[in-house]
Amino acid sequence: MSSCCVIIFKWAIYCVLVHLQLLLKMHHTSAANAICLRLAETAKANGIDFYKYLVTLMTELPNLPIQQQPEILKNYMPWSKKIQATCAK
Repeated sequence: MSSCCVIIFKWAIYCVLVHLQLLLKMHHTSAANAICLRLAETAKANGIDFYKYLVTLMTELPNLPIQQQPEILKNYMPWSKKIQATCAK
């Protein structure tokens, strides 16, 4: 992976952590970091390209009515058929 890609990837992880912290109203970045790392490991265990997965989450989730229909999130879990089809390695 080129150094430019690594920088972009690290920036994307940072953005996810900040976003998670805001969404979950956490006061501890370490908790948000733990969630992100768990998400990355779960994606890896399910054969998902984590970068593609992050891009999918960050582009699609903001446009969905998650507050009114939280069951929508099931379609965005790393083991879901939708994510397996779009983000598999």
